[in-house]
Amino acid sequence: MVRLLLLGEHVLLLEGLKRLLEEQGEVEVRTALLDAPPNPSQDWRPDALLVETSNVPGVGAQLARLRQEIAPAPLLIIAPGEAEQFLAALRAGARGFVPRDARAGNLMRCVAAVLRGEWGLPRGLLGALVEAYLTLAARPTPQAAPQLTEREQQVLRLLVRGWSAEHIGRELFLSESGVRSVIRGIARKLGVSRTAEVVRIAVQQRLVPLD
Repeated sequence: MVRLLLLGEHVLLLEGLKRLLEEQGEVEVRTALLDAPPNPSQDWRPDALLVETSNVPGVGAQLARLRQEIAPAPLLIIAPGEAEQFLAALRAGARGFVPRDARAGNLMRCVAAVLRGEWGLPRGLLGALVEAYLTLAARPTPQAAPQLTEREQQVLRLLVRGWSAEHIGRELFLSESGVRSVIRGIARKLGVSRTAEVVRIAVQQRLVPLD
């Protein structure tokens, strides 16, 4: 017997979905409103969590909490068949997504796939998933912050305050040429050649405290 917990926003729609699912046989469905979920129970743990909603982005945090508190079961979302709703469902951890206008057979196939540990996703929205992936892949990879020595950090901290090499040298008991040598070393690590660029990157990446 497959146990399904069905949560939603409308009692009539929940009852209709419950009858539809139970007509398939060997399925036990319990329902509750999304804003009044049942308390966790050791006696009855669902094999899958089905959520019907008209606004997936608006209930994303609630879905994550439900999965932790009620049951660490796979999540399937029934919502408007729009790309925004679909992608929000995936971000919320859903293993399956069924558009509201889908046929009963599509719903049951998605439920069966999720119960097998597979993905239950509509083919018509897979293009949105590919587009989202390509957009993410096209973003530049942030560079790791360079590893600066303690001396380099001391010099850089004063440099971003606008201190001259001579002033920094007096403060740190270094010669002016020694300070400039340290600055050149920092510049090499940052991949730049000018002191102004060193300061700009240090401020942007917060390489040292900006006090």
